[in-house]
Amino acid sequence: MVLASIPVHASSETWEAKLDLTIPSLEMPSTLALDSRDKQEIMMGFECCWDQKLIEAVHLEHSLKSIESWSKEKAKKSPYTLQFDLSDPPGPAEWTTFVLFQALDVYSTVQGTKYDCVKEANPIYGEKPSESRLIWTKVALITPAVEYDLKRGTLTKRSMRSMNNVMFLILYNNYYVINKAKTHCTKSG
Repeated sequence: MVLASIPVHASSETWEAKLDLTIPSLEMPSTLALDSRDKQEIMMGFECCWDQKLIEAVHLEHSLKSIESWSKEKAKKSPYTLQFDLSDPPGPAEWTTFVLFQALDVYSTVQGTKYDCVKEANPIYGEKPSESRLIWTKVALITPAVEYDLKRGTLTKRSMRSMNNVMFLILYNNYYVINKAKTHCTKSG
């Protein structure tokens, strides 16, 4: 499309101050008709030929987009930046319980798998894991997960208590199985 300017004689009546050539619209006109260049020019201060309501609409749209962009940037946290915003970090009681429950899980698993009718349910360990395999597998899996949560600032008292509650249920199951195995199975070694 090519724009051509054709000289036309315009009467002075057309340009009188009392004659408003703008199309009446809603309270706040839409900026959809403007292309990005027009909007940019208005934002840069070239407002001479635009209706004041349209100029205000462009400024409002720009402000809303700026706020939206700022909000999105603020919401994005870089995975490469350490975030230490722990509102309620785990305390000594949660850590002690966590470590104790892990040790009791290893002990009860080793004791339980000594019975011929008991097998470890977790496929990572195998049916009859050794004590060292249990310990090293737990260390290899749990340590990076805990460190990752600490760096992200997502490990709290509440989340640690939840993990400890799950471990309590696992321990309860282990000791239930061991007590049942004592009466129904043969212990090997």
